[in-house]
Amino acid sequence: MSATTHKRFRSGLEQRIAGQLERAHVPVQYEATTLPYTVPSRVHRYTPDFTLPGSNILVEAKGLFTVADRQKMLLVKAQHPELDFRLVFSNANSLLYKGSSTTYAQWCEQNGFLYASKAIPAEWLLKTELPSEVPDPVARPLLQALKPSAEVGPLSAQGGQLTEHHTLLVAAGNEVVE
Repeated sequence: MSATTHKRFRSGLEQRIAGQLERAHVPVQYEATTLPYTVPSRVHRYTPDFTLPGSNILVEAKGLFTVADRQKMLLVKAQHPELDFRLVFSNANSLLYKGSSTTYAQWCEQNGFLYASKAIPAEWLLKTELPSEVPDPVARPLLQALKPSAEVGPLSAQGGQLTEHHTLLVAAGNEVVE
């Protein structure tokens, strides 16, 4: 049996070249050598879509989550371990690519990213430090909507406060309410 009939080649061209080598009585050594190499480093810049104030949480909103996006997220997470990168997908159950069995959500779980679908979850917002100076009758209902089981002190939200100029988004299921 020849090498070309029992080896698995990555392309038809590789199989034809193996056949050529066999016909020339040259031993076929397919992928027998592995060499390390370094890709020259280039400095890139990443600008997250949203920064949650007073926290280390950075939120990236994604409809399509491409290979380049996934590589970028892994690199920035590895190079900035002090930051908490989170993803909000239009559909976290989308497949990584046609024919993949892995969803965006599964990729995030496998790579240690928190994620959500359609909106920033209320619990992420509770980790932000909000500006001060909102009247207590306005602040208390907003904070109670975020964390109804918690007792809310005067103008307080996880060490920060609200202002009358601050619009607080409250995630209610998959809907976002202002």
